[in-house]
Amino acid sequence: MGHERLLALTLRDARPLSRPVPATGALGLWTPSPDVLDDVQVQFWEPTPTIPGAAS
Repeated sequence: MGHERLLALTLRDARPLSRPVPATGALGLWTPSPDVLDDVQVQFWEPTPTIPGAAS
């Protein structure tokens, strides 16, 4: 069982959400349900949370 087509993603300027969003995921890429997507998008437009010890 070979993995002929491996994929890796590098995210730049990633930032944490202020609250966890419960979701049932899956291996690989998956499409979140509309309610999960709404919860994430609402947080995306909130101010970026401060991470203690992170470089500014």
